[in-house]
Amino acid sequence: MSAAFVAAMDIGGTHARLAVQPDESGPAFFDAPGFTLMQNSAGDVQRRCHALLAPALDKLGLAPGQCAALCCGAAGVDDEAAKRVYCRIFERLGFPPAAVHVWNDCELPLAAHGSPAVLIAAGTGSAVLARGADNAIVRCGGWGWLTSDEGSACRIALDALAHAVRVWDGVCAPGALSALLQEQAHLAGGAQAETFARRAVQDKSGLAALAPLVCRAAQAGDRAARRILGAHAHALAQSAGAAARAAGLSAPTALLWGSLLTQTNALRAPLAARLRRLGFAGVLPLAETALNAGLRLAAHIREEEQNGSFQH
Repeated sequence: MSAAFVAAMDIGGTHARLAVQPDESGPAFFDAPGFTLMQNSAGDVQRRCHALLAPALDKLGLAPGQCAALCCGAAGVDDEAAKRVYCRIFERLGFPPAAVHVWNDCELPLAAHGSPAVLIAAGTGSAVLARGADNAIVRCGGWGWLTSDEGSACRIALDALAHAVRVWDGVCAPGALSALLQEQAHLAGGAQAETFARRAVQDKSGLAALAPLVCRAAQAGDRAARRILGAHAHALAQSAGAAARAAGLSAPTALLWGSLLTQTNALRAPLAARLRRLGFAGVLPLAETALNAGLRLAAHIREEEQNGSFQH
């Protein structure tokens, strides 16, 4: 059976997305509810992968065995054991073992970039990754929003809630941030804020949705919001410096990825200023999605493998 297509998957806790590019046509896109190895069993992950892949390939008249390269970026793939779980799943679904390449979802844009660099990702969660000259990837942070994930929407929102509670208790002066939380999130007291935050242990999407309010408040001049974002920018820059050192990089380029760094300047600007002070040679926001980066990387892998020069 000849190789007829390349594909990419971007699997997160909220959404799972698939892109398939046959040899003779443009890409086709599919999506499904999200899943991760952190919240689903391996068997459930396999069933959900099959439910996304099988109808898509059937619609395109393709079979898994025809895949030349599948690049999968999945949330929660934090070690080699998790990567092996996904590799076995795709092999069971009929994909050639040599065609399957699995990364953490944040690693995909860095792998697709091609050159040594530091990636700073900040969306619902956050992580900092550095790729050295030997292609090895070093990670700093991104272990979860309860103890890590500085610069993420969840951690920024928690700090904003803590400040708002101080305002509502009469300790701090009110401002745009506490007003936005009261008006937009309908929170007006410490008890409500605590209940709201505790729900995030089961579903963090509601908590993460407060982060844009912090950015709005900062852009309106609210000092508390600017202080919160400045502290998170500082933490991300420190992580980026540590990752760069661990990867043996000197004056690297910083790649900024994720909604909090590409869709608003409120966090990006203070972070970029700190990175330049640390000696980063450039700061480059990435507009490309993880799915498109994965598809481009899959096409590159196929070309490199045809030339006999691909190195994972």
